[in-house]
Amino acid sequence: MLFFGWTGVQLLGEEIFTVLTFLCSLSLLYRFVSRKPALCLAAFVAAVIFGLVHLPSYQWNFVQAIGLIPVRLVLLMPYIITRNIWLSTGVHILNDWTICGLSAVAAMDPG
Repeated sequence: MLFFGWTGVQLLGEEIFTVLTFLCSLSLLYRFVSRKPALCLAAFVAAVIFGLVHLPSYQWNFVQAIGLIPVRLVLLMPYIITRNIWLSTGVHILNDWTICGLSAVAAMDPG
């Protein structure tokens, strides 16, 4: 249970990092392109940076880290739609806890 509690804090940190990266990219891109392309490009930039930041976590496996881009785009959508970081954090927590929980259940010895 302690593991899940601490990962919730970590996932909030990831959301803050991603949202700040998204907003910084968005403010820069607004100067050069219109609203919709700026939103799309800023989301993509934030997702790419998020993947690159995870390179050490994946032992510098570039393909695995870049594989986080579509996942990060999906997890960023609740923030883009609602502008509520708590909602995007909740979605991120549910996603990761479900994956970790299912993995833990699958690894349990049936005997």
